Formats: sequence, structure tokens, C-alpha cells
Amino acid sequence: MPKLNIVLPDPPFFDTALLEELRGPDIDITIYRDLALDAEQLQERIKDADIIVVDLLSTYNEASLKEAKNLKHIVAATVGLNHIDLEYCRQRGISVHNFTNYNSRAVAEMAFGNLVALIRHIPLAVQTVRANLWTTDYFVGEELKSKTLGVIGAGNVGREIISIGKGFNMNVLCHTKNPTPARAKELGLGAFSTLEEVLSKSDFVMLSVVATKETQHLINAKTLALMRPSSYLINMSRHFLVDAKALAAALYRKEIAGAALDFVGDEPYHLRGDDLDIQEMINRPNVIVTPHIGFNTVEAMERLAIDVNNTVRSLVKELS
Repeated sequence: MPKLNIVLPDPPFFDTALLEELRGPDIDITIYRDLALDAEQLQERIKDADIIVVDLLSTYNEASLKEAKNLKHIVAATVGLNHIDLEYCRQRGISVHNFTNYNSRAVAEMAFGNLVALIRHIPLAVQTVRANLWTTDYFVGEELKSKTLGVIGAGNVGREIISIGKGFNMNVLCHTKNPTPARAKELGLGAFSTLEEVLSKSDFVMLSVVATKETQHLINAKTLALMRPSSYLINMSRHFLVDAKALAAALYRKEIAGAALDFVGDEPYHLRGDDLDIQEMINRPNVIVTPHIGFNTVEAMERLAIDVNNTVRSLVKELS
């Protein structure tokens, strides 16, 4: 029987010790610690693989997968799958596996961490002290209690956000694509709201929806116009749910009060010379941008390492 090849073509962000225990006479595991420079290099890395374990820093489409003639399974150590051409994989008979719940609590807690940092002006206050200034004049904040939290998406992350919001004694509105009375009751909501109601009635809007063609630029100039000038937008989902240029314009015009984003663009993101409006947005004191770290907790990484290991072992058993 030929040797089974497992390849991690992207630098793994979780502990691979459990996976590496699989390495033996019948199983070869190759782990790359640097990012492939282009589709050709990615092709070379995976051309002999039976199973690949991937991150979201590379794109897996026909260009990168076409030479991987033996590939049977893609294990995506991610929640979203927008970096993988699922239709091409279906045509090739390549199964795709992902993990939808390992980081839900981590992302939800980060959403509220960003929100509190934003409305209490914490990043700017820290910079002020470091600059040897001591003033409270610019740091009047807001409290969360009794405010209205709007949640767009009632999946795993959305459920955690709703739970935390209720813990802060907030009024919670939620919009979902599957607004059944049973789901509303399960989440402790009287009923689900329309997207327009969530945007227009909320003090704080949090996005927790899956990135699809239908949700691309869900937040755009038109939907931003529905929000209050005193409201804040928090996006812990993929970057292209938000039209960044429209958001930059809304912030510049003071059409909303602020925003916190865990994404700005395709990763790894680097500002280009023509992104002056996005550069200006990132530098605003009422904006927090982080480099996609919502998932990144000790506990979430432990869960992911176990989930990936269990899935790969199951697939190896199937192929043996």
C-alpha cells in the first residue's frame, strides 16, 4: 500500500503535536512554516498529498489544486470556507471539512472587549498616559446596561453574543435568515427582527454571519445610512461583509459613532498607496482594527488542535 501523505501547506497557528504523532512507516506528514508565495508554489507543496490541513491565508481553487491528483480531503482549520472553491472540490470529489464551534466563545468575548475598549476610549487613554499626559477631559464613556444590542446572525457566535449581551442587562435584537419562533424562544428573544430594525434601533450592531456571496457587503452605504449617528459597528466576521470604503465615508461624515473590526481586507493585509480613505479610517480614534485575533485564545486553540487531530485520524482510518 502506498504511503499516505498529509500536508500542512500553510503555517499552522495551532499546536501540531497531536497530528505529528501520526507520522510513521505508512504515513508521512509535511508541515510548512512559511506562506506559499504564489499558486505555483502552493501546487508544488500539495501535489502528492492525500489530505491537506489548511488555514485561510492561501486560496484553494482550481489553479492551486489542479495538480493535486491524489487529494481526497481538505481539512480547513477555520470556520468559514470562502478561501476554498467548494464547487471545484465537489466536481473533483474532494471532501472539505471545517470546524464551526471551536472559537465561538472566544470571538464573542473579543467582540465585547472591542466594544468596551471603543466606548470607553481605552486605546487613546493608554496612549495619552504613555505620552506623559494625564487628563480625563476626552474620555467620557458609555455603559452597556439598558442599551440596545443588535446582533446580525444567530449561529454559534451569535448565540454567545446574545448570551453575553443579556449578561450585561442589554436589550437584544437579532436578525437571522432562519427566524423561526422556536429559535427565538431558545435564544430568549420575544421574536426576531428585520435587518432594518436591527440597524435602525440598536446602539451597538455586531456582525456574526457566515461570509457568502449573499452576505458580501451586507454593510454598505445604504445599510449604514439606517444606523444612528450615536451607534457603533462591531465586525468579528469576515472583512467583506463590510464595504470598507463606505464605512470610512460614514465615519468621516459622522453618520455613525465608531467601529471595531477584526478584519480590513484579504490576509495578510497591508495598506496600499491608493487606500488613503481606509488608512484615514484606521487612524481614527473612534476605530479599532485588530489583525484577525478574535479566535486566538489558549482554550480555542486547544479545542481546534483536538478537533483537527480527531478529524484527520478519522480520515486516515477511512483511507487505510
